[in-house]
Order: sequence, then C-alpha cells, then structure tokens
Amino acid sequence: MASKKKNADADAKTVTKGMIAYAIATLMAGIFGVWMSASIFSEFRWLALVVGFVGVISILRAWAMASAFHYALSGNDAWWSIKNIMFRRYTQS
Repeated sequence: MASKKKNADADAKTVTKGMIAYAIATLMAGIFGVWMSASIFSEFRWLALVVGFVGVISILRAWAMASAFHYALSGNDAWWSIKNIMFRRYTQS
C-alpha cells in the first residue's frame, strides 16, 4: 500500500513539473511571437499583425493556464473561481 502512495506522489510531482514547464513554454512562445512581429513589422505588416496576435493569445493562454493550475494546487475549483471573478466584474455585485 505504501508503494502505491509513493508512486502516486511521484506521478503528481511529475504532472506538476510538466504543467509548470508547459506554462513557461507557452509564455516564452508568446513573447517570441510578439518580439518577432515587432521586428518584421516594417516589411511584412499583415504577417506581423498575425504573428503578434498569436503571440498575445499565447501569453493570455499561459496566464489562464497558470492561474487555473495555481487554484488547483491551492485546493480550490479553478474554473469556478475564474467564473466567480468574471461574474463579479461584469455584474458589479
């Protein structure tokens, strides 16, 4: 029984490390996209706008994923917490 708990703890640590690495990689890809769009804007404007848009979306995705992961690690329901924040913001209650 102890070995199963030990394996479950090791699996949870592996998943945690993987989620952190995925969030960081997504954030870095977004920053790289924004940087590349700024560097090619003078020659290829439409391509730069598309690359910049994808970069900003990647940054927002990394933020949402990291915040949901943070809520999950703290023991809260991540998506309910995000919905609760959005509900309060848009209903002024």
